[in-house]
Amino acid sequence: MTRVAVLAAVLFAGTSQALEELPEDELSSISGAGIAIALDDFRFAMAPTSYIELTGTNTALANWDRGDVRYYGLTFSAASGPGETWYGNACSGDLSCPIGTNAVANFAPVVNPYVARVFQYQGYDFQGNLVSPTVFELIGPSQSDDWRFAFWGEIQSDRGGANDATLQSQTIINGKPITADGRPAVLQLMQVADTADPTFGIVYESALSGDFRFSVAQDGGEPANGNQEVPAFDPQEGLYFRNVDAYLPLGRLHHQALVLDSTPANDGNFVIELTRLPDVPAVYNDYYADASAAGYVRWGTFDMNIAGNSQTNGLYFIEPVAAGGAVVNLGTSRIEGIQMQHLKITSLDAGP
Repeated sequence: MTRVAVLAAVLFAGTSQALEELPEDELSSISGAGIAIALDDFRFAMAPTSYIELTGTNTALANWDRGDVRYYGLTFSAASGPGETWYGNACSGDLSCPIGTNAVANFAPVVNPYVARVFQYQGYDFQGNLVSPTVFELIGPSQSDDWRFAFWGEIQSDRGGANDATLQSQTIINGKPITADGRPAVLQLMQVADTADPTFGIVYESALSGDFRFSVAQDGGEPANGNQEVPAFDPQEGLYFRNVDAYLPLGRLHHQALVLDSTPANDGNFVIELTRLPDVPAVYNDYYADASAAGYVRWGTFDMNIAGNSQTNGLYFIEPVAAGGAVVNLGTSRIEGIQMQHLKITSLDAGP
């Protein structure tokens, strides 16, 4: 069962009897209050056969085969308590069962809900001018119960061809989109304040804490790697990350945004770019002096007493049950102070 509580409405300086488009000057009068959504007893589950598909392109290039990717059975459920496999068989274990049969009691509690609002933030634009534009943002809770996020997927190469082959995998995360110290995930939409290129931009502060497992081995109970066949995964094999704590700010209000675009050749490829910080002292001094702009990725707590085959901390591999189930722990790691001055990713197909 899902219950949704709307706690507040968007508040305007004046009143209106009908919905009307609001120009920028009227948006500036918004009070900053927003719509708050609380979710308790929340559970979402797609059928294990329901999928999202990314299709590749047939190519005549040597040593290249078409590749397709499908993601199945996206599920949000309780992190603890009873669970079941993709086939519906009962199972137990925090990272052994992909689907929890219970709902998350406090997915986004009433006292700490999701908030959607329009707000004004002061900062420096691309030219170094102090501005206070209007920004739409979605702010996640800073505390909630842990929940289980799981899906399975497959990569199919040379679909329909002589080398048609499929590899299936499973991903399970037990945690929440909140850092260990309570920093929430934040999504902000705005107009990039660049007079030379005023465009739509996104700022996303990614937050995550919890445990992660990625696995590919199957237990032989069902056809292994059967194309579009629901798999039966080994209950313990895989790559584990324990005690993950990650915060990655992608973009910065006013002078750095995440933008999506097509390639100049219009060949079907795309560009994801974290725009370059402008060479303006007021901007980059503000950016590098602000500790909240620095991200980090940590897995495992630093404990010198952790054994080499520990299954409670850090990064480790577990063999399939049939192979003996040996554990190899690779230790813990921290990457601190991540600040991105510019990042550009361009897709490149293998078509002719």
